[in-house]
Amino acid sequence: MAGNEKNTIVLLGAGLLQIPFMQAARELGFRVLALDQNHAAVGRETASEFLHVQIADADAVIAALKPFAGQLAFVTTVATDFSHIVGCVNDALQLPGLTTKQGEVLTHKGKMRDFCKAHGHLHPPYTFSESKDELAAFMRANHCADGFVIKPVQNMGARGVMLIKNADDLAYAFEFSAAAAGPNAQNAQVIVEHFVPAREISVDALCFEGRVMLTGVADRLIEIKDAHFFIENGHTLPADIKPQNFDTIRETLQRYADSLSALSGKAYHGALKGDLRLTASGEIVIGEIAGRLSGGFMSTHTYPAAHGKNLMQLFIRLMMFDRSIMAPAGEDTATQAIAIERSLYAEPGELAGIKSRAELDALQAEYKERGLILVHGNYRSGDSVQNLQNNIGKVYHTVIRSQTLAAAEALFAEIKPKLAFASKTPDYNARAMAKIARENFNNSFCWVCKVCDGGYCASGVPGMGARGEMNTFRDNVQALAEYKIVPGYLSSSSNVAEVDTTLKLFGRDALTLAAPILSAPITGSVTNMGGSITEFDYAIETGSAMASLGLMPTFGDGASADKYRVGLHAIELIGRGFPVFKPRTDQQELLRRIAEAERAGAVAWGIDIDGVSFKTMVLKNAATSRKTPAELKELVRATKLPAVIKGVMSIADAEAAAAAGAAAIVVSNHGGRVLDGMPGTARVLPAISAWVKQHAGQMQVFADGGIRSGADIFRMLALGADAVLIGRPIAIMAVGLGRVGVQSLMNHYIAELRQTMRVLGISRLEEIRPNHVTRLV
Repeated sequence: MAGNEKNTIVLLGAGLLQIPFMQAARELGFRVLALDQNHAAVGRETASEFLHVQIADADAVIAALKPFAGQLAFVTTVATDFSHIVGCVNDALQLPGLTTKQGEVLTHKGKMRDFCKAHGHLHPPYTFSESKDELAAFMRANHCADGFVIKPVQNMGARGVMLIKNADDLAYAFEFSAAAAGPNAQNAQVIVEHFVPAREISVDALCFEGRVMLTGVADRLIEIKDAHFFIENGHTLPADIKPQNFDTIRETLQRYADSLSALSGKAYHGALKGDLRLTASGEIVIGEIAGRLSGGFMSTHTYPAAHGKNLMQLFIRLMMFDRSIMAPAGEDTATQAIAIERSLYAEPGELAGIKSRAELDALQAEYKERGLILVHGNYRSGDSVQNLQNNIGKVYHTVIRSQTLAAAEALFAEIKPKLAFASKTPDYNARAMAKIARENFNNSFCWVCKVCDGGYCASGVPGMGARGEMNTFRDNVQALAEYKIVPGYLSSSSNVAEVDTTLKLFGRDALTLAAPILSAPITGSVTNMGGSITEFDYAIETGSAMASLGLMPTFGDGASADKYRVGLHAIELIGRGFPVFKPRTDQQELLRRIAEAERAGAVAWGIDIDGVSFKTMVLKNAATSRKTPAELKELVRATKLPAVIKGVMSIADAEAAAAAGAAAIVVSNHGGRVLDGMPGTARVLPAISAWVKQHAGQMQVFADGGIRSGADIFRMLALGADAVLIGRPIAIMAVGLGRVGVQSLMNHYIAELRQTMRVLGISRLEEIRPNHVTRLV
């Protein structure tokens, strides 16, 4: 088809779903110049030429293409949201296709909504902003019983998209969505809009100088996962809708194209991809419309399977102004068969049983005659996957063609068991896992040192380090290391066959832990971790890991007024855990938070009594104060939930906690983050524990500070703790591998604890005594 000197097509993106476009273009005689920021993009070898360019940077793309200007037929993107960049290039190099103005409203979700509003296209009520307060004000003023959708204004693949209930949910959802824009995003705005519970339709269309022709119209299979995330498990093409619905969709796209033409004073010429909502009354509500062909294997695989036409080649011919491709209304949606795409995803963990490429090819060949067109795998056995929150990262994708939907579904049901796989918690590998955490952690906040002992921290407070010279942090580790474990090989007449590490938290059977371990309450994913993980992900990943192992998660309360809600929401989702609040001056506010914790299903509540001088609270003007015995007693008696008093470093404070009715105390110096020069917790734990056991036997004693192994847990138990809290090691694993890393670390610690007990001939935690350790200086 290419018959003049302008025979080069520029493609922004060289990934898997861009390969069919490259192949189609080359079959038509064009040269394909592919650009991608990933120098190892899977499609680079399919292109005629590849350039390593940051394709989200319009100036960089234009500069890279200027030497080729006389050879360029057109620039495009397929299955990626870079329409704005395409428009900028077209205007700069005077190429055919969409303009910068058109590209902006086809890429930026907020400007897209403004465009819909200005031109009378049906859309949900919305607002977008960089301000959480502005979004909250909109949500409170525009109630929606079905909830709200929050997402970055620039995203694809459902990254950063959440379904939320009300403005309170912005406590975790705002940061989650903004973070999905990425560290290099030019626009961190997010959009909030009413959720429209309607049928999900995906549409591809071609527009020849303003005239729309529908190509693919598909039903989307959307799962709302974990109460928040929109996961597309596949699509069916054509959609099972009425003829008048096709007409309404066509009219909607035509009106949109007319508006795009009016916007630039130039007829819109190119592709349109729509995510639409078909209501019960037959109305079409615009979700999103982008200036490209669809991803998700629709434009590349299910369309040609169902329609018998190569949509990539049709699009190329459109861009070369071949009017003969345009089919009349009705004929444009005619199909020869049913085509479905179905995907499979994994639970978090290390994958096992994943088919090799050769095995997938053999499976595809086996079922080819029955309609299996594609089986694509994204992973290998041994790869780790985290919790799926968007449409990126499925394990398998299949595409099937048949004459009926029932037959296609039956074939998928037959193939699915042959794609069986498992995910498991990987064995702990300190070096490999630390390497991953080091790559993920913002290195201005944590270097993931070989030994986390405060000796060489990247940051203080705020950050992952401690106050001052970090002497308190270091002494936590040093004080514990001074105690050596003393085995007694001949003191028992029989070997220990079974070791029982269970603990009844607060003495309650219903709160029996598999091991005496709680996660420490940590917040401040931005303030203390530099955005290495979102607040929501930290709470969910650590909480899910602890709960899955029968341990107890706790959740923190940051300086921001609504930070505590992140932990409460995690408790609602996970069904386990309790919050630890800062000692805010406003006693009534604390009482309200305790009541909220009870409603959320918390098993207890806690208070950081040492948070009175916490630096991040001071920096954000969050008023805190020392709690009097009367105030503490008022808080404890306000609920039936057990109270945990954290930050106890003296017998006097332990006595006050007991007098107030606390169910437990935590011997803690806050990891050295409150005051430098304090003793390590192992130095004060024995005396505090001895007093409690003598005078307040029903109150449990927990301890934290410097615990880096199962042997350290044993030391703390021998020094008088009933259970321990672990902070920084869990945080590092959460940033590195999410819940999978935390599970692996906890399994490792528990195995070490069990082995230590077994060597000492101890079968139950109650048998651990002070004489099982000795202090050597």
